[in-house]
Amino acid sequence: PAGLSAAYFLTRMDYPVTVFESTKKPGGMLLSAIPSYRLPEHTAEYDMEKILSSGIEVKTGITIGKDISLDDLRKDYKAIILAIGSQNAKKSRIEGIESKGVLYGIPFLKDAKIGKGKVLKKRTIIIGGGNVAIDCARSALRLGAKSVDLVCLETRDLSSKDRMPAHELEIEEAEKEGVKIHDCWGPKKIVSENGKLTGLELKKCTSVYEGKERKFNPEFDETEMKKIDGAIVIIAIGQVPDFSFLPSPIKQRIVINNTVIVNHSTMETPLRGIFAVGDITDGKKTVVDAIEMGRKAAQGVDCYIRKVGKIRRIFERLSEFDYQPPYKIVRKRILKGNRVEQNLLDKE
Repeated sequence: PAGLSAAYFLTRMDYPVTVFESTKKPGGMLLSAIPSYRLPEHTAEYDMEKILSSGIEVKTGITIGKDISLDDLRKDYKAIILAIGSQNAKKSRIEGIESKGVLYGIPFLKDAKIGKGKVLKKRTIIIGGGNVAIDCARSALRLGAKSVDLVCLETRDLSSKDRMPAHELEIEEAEKEGVKIHDCWGPKKIVSENGKLTGLELKKCTSVYEGKERKFNPEFDETEMKKIDGAIVIIAIGQVPDFSFLPSPIKQRIVINNTVIVNHSTMETPLRGIFAVGDITDGKKTVVDAIEMGRKAAQGVDCYIRKVGKIRRIFERLSEFDYQPPYKIVRKRILKGNRVEQNLLDKE
């Protein structure tokens, strides 16, 4: 979403744009992982066609760092926008993690998107309290799971500082569909018998975040324990970007400063003209945030190439981007209409 957004707005400024995509078709998480009940394929593909028809050149099946290097790209292009997303699952150190029947959130959602999954008629346990975990839970139900239990460190009380990070509506709809939430519990051990996964041992979580900065530092009361039966465990505790193809100066800049844009007129030469946008900078954003970041990055590229305006780093607050467009923005009247309601899965 961030990369295609940047490409779209650059073409509207009359720049020739090439998108390099590692998979067979562009769209990222929109087409590959977001469940169909949240975003129907025909809707996403319609928008995709609209964007690509604006004159963007797309080269699919090309992985940067493998098929072509970043240095090679810099020889042929004036500016580069890194919008590789956050595709790799965050690993866990739970005892028994190597057991057969342990899956990870994003790969599971990608399989679920094409109607595949290993949860048919099986008791399924999800570990995580974010939107991806909720997506996994609801997708498991749609793939025929016998039951779905969701375990998270955070509390279901959304007024608490330790609240679940998933959106309130997502949580409510998951519960309506039959997902059982075990809040304030953390995984202790994945239990297997004769090589077959049989369940998950839990320990009580008494606190998740520490201080005003809400530093992640969970505390547990291991005198209070319980076990959930299950044959499948899906770990959805977050995603991380793959920085392996990036030179160290760029990698450090993204990681340390958590910036959306990696560029400044006073920066050392290796970083000039290179922008980072979307989940590569902060994997906690929404699709709408990614689209907005892409638009801002396009404006930054325009500033950089034309050597006008003052480019500052864009932090999480997008309003901190110092940019004045050289043209008048036409604000269109907002059309009112009825919202399309999502389809809820009947509990029975």
